[in-house]
Amino acid sequence: MSRRRTRQTIGGIILIAIAIAMMAIIALFNFIVENPWILLLLAGVVTFAIWFNKKERKLKEKKAREDKELQEQTMRQDKERQEQKLQEFLLQREKEEKEREEKRVREILLHKDEWGDEMCQWLMVNQIDPFNPRTIEIMNRLREWGHDISKDLLKRRISVGMTADMVRIAVGEPTSVDNKELTTKDEKYRYVYGVSRQGATYIWFKNGRVTKVRQ
Repeated sequence: MSRRRTRQTIGGIILIAIAIAMMAIIALFNFIVENPWILLLLAGVVTFAIWFNKKERKLKEKKAREDKELQEQTMRQDKERQEQKLQEFLLQREKEEKEREEKRVREILLHKDEWGDEMCQWLMVNQIDPFNPRTIEIMNRLREWGHDISKDLLKRRISVGMTADMVRIAVGEPTSVDNKELTTKDEKYRYVYGVSRQGATYIWFKNGRVTKVRQ
């Protein structure tokens, strides 16, 4: 019973609301008929709203274009600055390399009378650094070892007959020394450079001279 009464109440409220809305519409219609200038005002408001909306959209589009152009201009300027810095860096490096090369050549030519013209030319062509302690030590013993052996040592080339001293100057101290054999006549051992079974270099000696090289 209460549900039916509730439905009837709701239905009544809806009917009243519809009736009020209809009365409002009729009143508005009568007001407009009596005051036709309202339509012109509404048309003006709508026209202004449409014009204002288009203007705002154009302003937004213009600002977006300007922002995009500014961003592209900034990116171009950044790229130009980066290219300029890179160019300056390359020029500076080229200048420094040229200065180092000139200094290297001058140092070699200072020893022309001592080392000979042919040896100096070889040093220059093979980009040998005369300031390197290893180079200095080898060149100080040029007369003792001769040009051919000295060139091999400077290029880190080890051959049969070289002494252990030559090998250490050329390629440095070995990682380890093994296979030592000492008899009344001979002394044998092996220099290992690197890790065994991982591309190590092996140099065998007999009485202080290289007998075999395996890389």
